[in-house]
Amino acid sequence: MEDVLVTGGSGHLGSEVVRLLLERGDKVRVLSRSQRTNPDVMNIRGDLATGQGIREAVSGVRTIVHAATMSPAAQRGRFLPIDFVRSPGDVDVEGTRRLLHEAKSAGVEHFLLISIVGVQESRIPYLRRKAQAENLVKSSPPPLVDPCSDPVLLAPGAAPRPDGEKAPRGEETPLAGRLWPDHAARGFSRVRSLRR
Repeated sequence: MEDVLVTGGSGHLGSEVVRLLLERGDKVRVLSRSQRTNPDVMNIRGDLATGQGIREAVSGVRTIVHAATMSPAAQRGRFLPIDFVRSPGDVDVEGTRRLLHEAKSAGVEHFLLISIVGVQESRIPYLRRKAQAENLVKSSPPPLVDPCSDPVLLAPGAAPRPDGEKAPRGEETPLAGRLWPDHAARGFSRVRSLRR
């Protein structure tokens, strides 16, 4: 059993990662802006955008699964024209930078960022922010990031169905709910392999 910090652990994907980690017997901490009521999880109130609570959250953990993100479009459930012009970087970029710094200072051994397929090629501002976060994590020195394995787990954005057909409305993205649990399980497997 080990302490694992999950950022974004109260979100859609992060809550699945938390559930899977608890099932395998890990002690889980969640860094969140809002307090959650789960007696099996240590909730630490904090905010990646401001840095509040990060040092406390990383203290004594061996592994961090960074699933936190800030997508205004996802929060409101739809895109607005402004989403194609700008996206805040205070959580995805600056928050990732703060988290990496505190993780290194605390001696955290493993860091896994959950990101989205295709962000490196995208021109959409939110996805560009995710690409910046990926680059920060990938450029982190060992032992935090193992040079022999990829520290970024990619979940599909709008992945096509295996048969190549367009997915029915409501099933075309993980935000609609169909693909996230599978990718949470992959993240869980990656974290499991980091225990050794």
